[in-house]
Amino acid sequence: MKHNHFLITMKFFKYISIQIFIIFFISGITFFTYSQESDTVHSDKKKYDSLNSLDEIVVTATRTNRLMSQTPASVSIISREDIDISSAKNIDDLIMSETGVQVKRSVGIGEGIPSDIIIRGIPGSFGSSRTLILVDGIPTNANGTPFLILNEIPLEAVKSIEIVRGPYSSLYGANAFGGVVNILTHNEYGKPEFNTYVETTYPFTVLNSYYNKNRSIKTSLKKSGEETYWNFEGFSKGGNDSFHYLISTGYRTIGNYLLRDYAITKHGEDTVHKSRENHDYRDFRIFGKSGITFPNGLDLEIHGRYFNSELGFGKTKNIIPDSVSVITRGNKKVIGSIVRYHFDNMNTMILQAHYRTLTGEFWGEEPLPDTTYAPSYWKSKQKDFRFEAKWGIRAGKAQFITFGIEALRNAIHFGEKKISQTDSTIPGSYDSKDAIYNSAVFFQDEIQLFEKLNIVPGFRIDYHSIFKAEFSPKLGISYKIVDWLRIRTSAGRAFRAPTLSELYMPPLTIRPDFLLKANNTLNPEYIWAIDAGIEVLPIQTFKMRFG
Repeated sequence: MKHNHFLITMKFFKYISIQIFIIFFISGITFFTYSQESDTVHSDKKKYDSLNSLDEIVVTATRTNRLMSQTPASVSIISREDIDISSAKNIDDLIMSETGVQVKRSVGIGEGIPSDIIIRGIPGSFGSSRTLILVDGIPTNANGTPFLILNEIPLEAVKSIEIVRGPYSSLYGANAFGGVVNILTHNEYGKPEFNTYVETTYPFTVLNSYYNKNRSIKTSLKKSGEETYWNFEGFSKGGNDSFHYLISTGYRTIGNYLLRDYAITKHGEDTVHKSRENHDYRDFRIFGKSGITFPNGLDLEIHGRYFNSELGFGKTKNIIPDSVSVITRGNKKVIGSIVRYHFDNMNTMILQAHYRTLTGEFWGEEPLPDTTYAPSYWKSKQKDFRFEAKWGIRAGKAQFITFGIEALRNAIHFGEKKISQTDSTIPGSYDSKDAIYNSAVFFQDEIQLFEKLNIVPGFRIDYHSIFKAEFSPKLGISYKIVDWLRIRTSAGRAFRAPTLSELYMPPLTIRPDFLLKANNTLNPEYIWAIDAGIEVLPIQTFKMRFG
């Protein structure tokens, strides 16, 4: 199916201009309001060190560096200290313990079936399409499919994680339906450092094999190497005022992610124990970034990510006499760049772009016209290109305006289903090539009155090649009653556009009783939400949050 390139008409520009005028008119009342101190976050790290003050710096809720006491959203931060003292092995291990956030996953660390992230009861729909996941501000959601690779960043590379609850289409567009999770990686300076470590459960697997499975020591040593968990990671970072870098690599494998001698499945009222054969997982991850700072206020930063995984789902059920392995494989590559230019203390421009490819493969079984089943192979490949330009303008001492534009192109090719043994096309199967285009403008005004009241109005207008224009407004207010008591509230609208997979993917048999089928009549989803909360800081090291 082909879609024409969309054109933003003069009527659309008129619509944008009216909205910008309204926001400027509302915010202009406070244009000359005096404030003792600018809301720019100072570079003095000691003043805002999270070990000494719970008023931490956040960036996700407003797309600007902002103290939590000035942020009207419900935000929580998982710091590096929290990560170090936790037993988490993955990013979703960390976020599932946060208030209002649930994570569901079927296969442990495996990425073959994506995690389902639920924020305040809004289901993730296969994990990604209702919750926006960012890595250093770059979206990691697979735009063309409902799938998400959440754990592609090794934990050693993560400096902190910010979770913003509630709809945020006013800043981020369609996927920020239930909230935003922003994974921030290290960006520290100092002498180059190198770290590597190996993690394994091998000794315990050997003991379990010997004592509980009645194997000999020789057999236990051999079999445990195939069944156990291994994790190899390397990490290096460093830099100075002119240059900094970070690189992290990791390889993980587990021979039996079920951690049992069988898989448990349900058939009606009956519980069935299947063989654990082909329930293994492995992935290889590389993450890196480097930056250069020039004396004239120009910063350049390059990001790169690579992720490759394979997950086993057991054996096929209907291929006789010999079943074959059910396997999913994923391959993801991302390259991105960020350019920041500080004209002066009043104006900043940020240009950001990324290009991504994502390949998915599935080996399973497909029914044939003669009612038999054949071993099958299916592949899809998508390409994304996204560009964003953002300007930050200080309008006096009490007001900071953010204005930006964004463009996205997402193309995907769904391949034919083939018989894996002969590479011939399965009768009735077909391929499909589709693409979507989205452009957007967004505006936000951060107003500070009397050093206590913060008002943040904003909106975003998206123009989608299939679903046309969408308007997403938001208004947030926070007020510091006294130093230890703050109240906040926000209200906003968000939307979620169906993905290319949901609209156009050819039917795919996951198992004989589970068929994925597209629906090209789907329409966008919408949500209005009002959020309110109270934060109490009775002592410097203790914090309570309600709402």
